[in-house]
Amino acid sequence: MNWWHPAKAAFDSGEACILVRVLSISGSAPREAGATMIVFESDFAGTVGGGALEHRCMQRARELQKDDGLAIGETITENWILGPDIGQCCGGAVDLTLQRMGLAVFDGLEKTEAATRALLPEVVIFGAGHVGGAIARALTSLPLRTVCVDSRAELLVRHEMFVETRLVDDPVSEMANVSAGALVFVMSHSHDLDYDLCQAALERNDLVFVGLIGSQTKKARFFQRMEGQGMGKDMLSKLTCPIGIGGITGKEPAVIAASVAAQVLQIVDQMAKSQKDIRVASTGG
Repeated sequence: MNWWHPAKAAFDSGEACILVRVLSISGSAPREAGATMIVFESDFAGTVGGGALEHRCMQRARELQKDDGLAIGETITENWILGPDIGQCCGGAVDLTLQRMGLAVFDGLEKTEAATRALLPEVVIFGAGHVGGAIARALTSLPLRTVCVDSRAELLVRHEMFVETRLVDDPVSEMANVSAGALVFVMSHSHDLDYDLCQAALERNDLVFVGLIGSQTKKARFFQRMEGQGMGKDMLSKLTCPIGIGGITGKEPAVIAASVAAQVLQIVDQMAKSQKDIRVASTGG
């Protein structure tokens, strides 16, 4: 479910909706340009960041929802200096647009979101059990394309409202459909299947990250078996097991999910930094 679907449901029931978007910033501000929220009469969706800024945006949007506010499709632009105007100590300034939403605006938002989503890093979870489902839900609100793969429909149906799901007869064959540069996490219901999935992922050699749930003992056994089948140490070094950030020992699904979510964000941030460095180097900057 996209973040703005509750707003669309409210719009369909007759509520006025105001689209608030950060147009530009100068100095220090809670969110970057492009941050978006929708304020409808009964609630809101999305965020433009910062308690005071967001509270003021909601107040202004409520004013514009009135009959003498904005006409459908009409947009206004406002500039707020965060300290003097709203008492927020960030020290910067924000230019915002506020637009009364009609059906065409929602359609445009859906197209924009689809295009943006296609560019997001892909995270594919093989296994929709307790831990896989918890990780999928933990990643739901993050700027990622999260996919959950399993052969068990009764488990996938629990997560289809939160992430993309793929019901497949052969999860190992599905590894070929994972996007190059994706992050893959393996946690199926079978150690033999886990092994085959890890092998298929490592043999691709174009994935940013391959993680396997389990202990150091499981990792050692997998490595021994893979080495016996001729897989080199360089390739094996790309398999991470256990998964998650260091220092967290809890084994509850929600705890593992929080740890993995932090790990994913670290990897994605490093990917973005590496891409930025490449762009700078290519332009001689």
